[in-house]
Amino acid sequence: MLKGIVGGVAGVSLAPLAGIGVAAAAEVTRVSVAPGLTVLTGAGGNIAVLSTGAGQVVVDSGAAASSAQVLAALGELPGGRVAKLFNTHWHLDQIGSNQALGEAGATIVAHAKTRQRLSAGYYVPLEERFEKPLPKAALPTDTFYTDGTTKVGDAEIEYGYLIEGHTDGDI
Repeated sequence: MLKGIVGGVAGVSLAPLAGIGVAAAAEVTRVSVAPGLTVLTGAGGNIAVLSTGAGQVVVDSGAAASSAQVLAALGELPGGRVAKLFNTHWHLDQIGSNQALGEAGATIVAHAKTRQRLSAGYYVPLEERFEKPLPKAALPTDTFYTDGTTKVGDAEIEYGYLIEGHTDGDI
């Protein structure tokens, strides 16, 4: 499932990423990829949304500056609330709405290394700055090391660690 979502997200990637601290675009746009599958663009990083009868499955949550727009766009899509949020890695353009979605009851799934970075903070040498730890509600609540599966409604989702990916916690 995630392979299909990642392919869809890559296929509609419209904005080049300029590093870890990517600023959000002015408008979040919805792109229908397949029945029940939508990609939100313009949120700093693309966001995949699978609508199921038991809630939405969301891959990444965009930049913090776009959080209000992301939440509004999610509210307009079928599936009701976000049941599962997958963080593909720990960069800021991927985790900006984590806190809002976590506070709303979403289970946040990520690799254990992503949780470690987000909970302890990290230094960004290229920008000579330290990124502070996220609040508890924004942290992944379901972590893994190698792979896993979960079910949301009728959708069975398989996920796994991506060795030698973009960061040390890519899934």
